[in-house]
Formats: sequence, structure tokens, C-alpha cells
Amino acid sequence: MYILGAGGMAREVKVYFDDLGIQVGGFVEQNSHRSGQELKGSLVIDAIDLGDPGKIELIAGIGSPLRRRWVEDLEAGGYRFKTLIHKNAYVGEDVKIGDGSIVCPGTIITTDVQIGRHCILNVKASINHDCVSGDFVTISPGATIGGGVEIGDETWVGIGATIIQRVKIGKGVFIAAGAVVVNDIPDNSLVMGIPAKVVRQLTPESWKTLI
Repeated sequence: MYILGAGGMAREVKVYFDDLGIQVGGFVEQNSHRSGQELKGSLVIDAIDLGDPGKIELIAGIGSPLRRRWVEDLEAGGYRFKTLIHKNAYVGEDVKIGDGSIVCPGTIITTDVQIGRHCILNVKASINHDCVSGDFVTISPGATIGGGVEIGDETWVGIGATIIQRVKIGKGVFIAAGAVVVNDIPDNSLVMGIPAKVVRQLTPESWKTLI
């Protein structure tokens, strides 16, 4: 098992695997200047040094939805991704969680929920009945998602944000910390405030300045 990334999220994922008694072979970075260094008891290696795809499982310990390109490049190369559900998370009946997703301790997923591939449901997030999440979505610590909410691919829900029931969130949306979303949000929007309002439209370059 190798973890993509070597930042804060990756270190948290390493601790979660330790909790579950799963051995981690190391952290993987692209063009790493830290290759060979030790981190949380495991080595940092460069992506070019990854071994046989048939013998290695990966997980993306990168909070930003921009992780998508690297993950999909590795999948195209034959690498498999593991799903991590911490033992202190609650996952109810009829919940589907996609490959490569991470469910952190204290997270609650009630019932009849669909979580996409390579999503991160961070500490004490709450996802309620009949929600549907796309792929590469990040739900930050303490965020609350009401029943029947739909969230598009590559969306970021900030710390402590709230999305009320039956709201539809587009793709590539950034919801700021503490925002309260009461209306549908179009694709590629930056939203903040109580109630949340669209501040501006986002581009791939502007995403890099947000996280």
C-alpha cells in the first residue's frame, strides 16, 4: 500500500492505516525532492520508482480535487486504488462508496447514499439520506450535507459548511468554510457566505490559489 502525496492529508491517511493495522510501503510524490526521506515511519519515493502495477495498491492522500489527473494517469497504467473506511466512521445501510475513496474517523453516512470514486469525506463530516456525490469530491471536516443533495465531480465543500436538503451543486465548485448553501450552484463557482452566494467563476488556474 502506497499513499499518493506527502502533505497533511497523506500523513493523516497513514495514521488511519496504522489504526487499521495495514502496513504502508511509503509516500509517493511526483518529481520529489524528498525521495528517500522518512515520514511517519515510511519512506518518501518518487513516482517513477513505483513498482509493478499488478503488485501495488494505491490511495490518494491529496485533498485538492486537482488530484484527478494524476490518479487517472496511474489507473490507465494499471495501478489499483484501495478504498479506506476508518473503523470509527459510521456507514449505514445501502451506502455505495466508490473505489479509492477515504472515509475518515467520525464521519457519518446515514442511508441510501452514493459516494463516487476517489472522494474524501473528512473528519466528522455528515452525509445524510439519498445524497449523491460525483467523483473526486472533497468534504472537509465538520461539513453537513442534508438529505437528497447532489454534488458534482471535483467539488470542494469547506470546513463546517452546510448544504441544506435537495440542493444541487455543480461540478468544480468551491464552497468556502462556514458557508450555508440554500440554493442550487452552477458549475465552476466559488461560493461563500450565509446564505452562500456565487462570488465568481473558477478556472483550473484559479483553483490552485484556493487550496
